[in-house]
Amino acid sequence: MLSYATDSGHAFVDRALYLPAAWMDDRARCKAADVPAARAFATKPQLVTGMLARAMAAGVPFRWFAADSGYGRDPELRAF
Repeated sequence: MLSYATDSGHAFVDRALYLPAAWMDDRARCKAADVPAARAFATKPQLVTGMLARAMAAGVPFRWFAADSGYGRDPELRAF
């Protein structure tokens, strides 16, 4: 999830459900769970990059974001 915080408060602005590769490889399971057929596997850092890109496209003003160390180890997310 992506939330926005200021001195005045905070709000959730986006979210993305992580589905493990084992789920995404089982298309029958995905269909039974109503996962859209066009949905592909994405790592958690890839999901974050998508949320940040949507926030930027919507004009959400921010200069930095914080996440746990697992995300900080991802070079593509850091480069983004």
